[in-house]
Amino acid sequence: MLNKEERGAEEFISNILEAFSKIKAEIDEKGGEFDFRYSLADYFLKEVLGWTREEGEGHFKIERERKDIICYDDSDPPLPVLIVETVSPNEESASHIGKLEGYLKEIGRVRYGILTNGRNLSVYEYNRDKKGERINRRLELNVDEIVHKGIADLTEEEKRDIFQLRIFVKDRFVKFGDVDYLKTYRNDIPLNYKLGYDLFIEGLRKSLEELNGVFTQFSGAYEIRTHISEERLREAFENWKKTRVGGEAEPKETFCKETAYILLNRILFTRICEDKGYIPRKISREALAAFYEDHRGLPTPYLKVLEDAFEIAEREYERIYQAKIFD
Repeated sequence: MLNKEERGAEEFISNILEAFSKIKAEIDEKGGEFDFRYSLADYFLKEVLGWTREEGEGHFKIERERKDIICYDDSDPPLPVLIVETVSPNEESASHIGKLEGYLKEIGRVRYGILTNGRNLSVYEYNRDKKGERINRRLELNVDEIVHKGIADLTEEEKRDIFQLRIFVKDRFVKFGDVDYLKTYRNDIPLNYKLGYDLFIEGLRKSLEELNGVFTQFSGAYEIRTHISEERLREAFENWKKTRVGGEAEPKETFCKETAYILLNRILFTRICEDKGYIPRKISREALAAFYEDHRGLPTPYLKVLEDAFEIAEREYERIYQAKIFD
């Protein structure tokens, strides 16, 4: 008699076989890559692995150009976590290995890529470190054969191989706590590729909008205070206005936006110095996760670690971190 874990594995394998049986039926009827792509998304990604079309919940997007299906996590903005390269059922999957490898290198943060024509399915694993980039095939399934056999006639090895697809279930990529997310994902993105650059710019744009909103709210709240902080803010604002050559239609809005730019530039510069090894890591990857774990009792742990990072960076590059009119 199967225990709960074994029953769950059998159910997952059965669902995979059912999904590809449906896909195979539609492949035989229609035969085109575009139709196959939608069948794969609906039966495999959506019904079995739990991905949705709703952005922000762990969604997939069907591409009309280049990468065929990309799955995204629930971060803001969503970041890619899985690439599925589909091939026409009438073509050999092997002819598209180079394309998938190129996509994995271009994005730089996606660990796995799936390559399939509906009759065969391969999983490739991407790794990047100081030694360079490596892409290895982790799994290969003969879909036609396992669907034809059915779950009752599968070997134990075939079952283990199919069960490996469980690593692509949506729940493994969403709803991470801060520490787990920082430990699990490598968010450095190679900017020498267009997609990586676009992801980076989109993240900067989103961060700038949020910072600008915070500073605008902060400015409005402090204007009504009878405190030295209000005096410092007013003095900084008046000094800033003296540096302007032309008049500003909305001077406070511009002041807040430029303040956001300066803070974001300092964060970026600090992170670059950490990545280049010029200063110890504080605000990236495992270092940030470790700090957060050790300082959970602080009301604002991220502010504290940012201040610590700025203090270290200022020792090396004092002029960039000097308190000026925007501070």
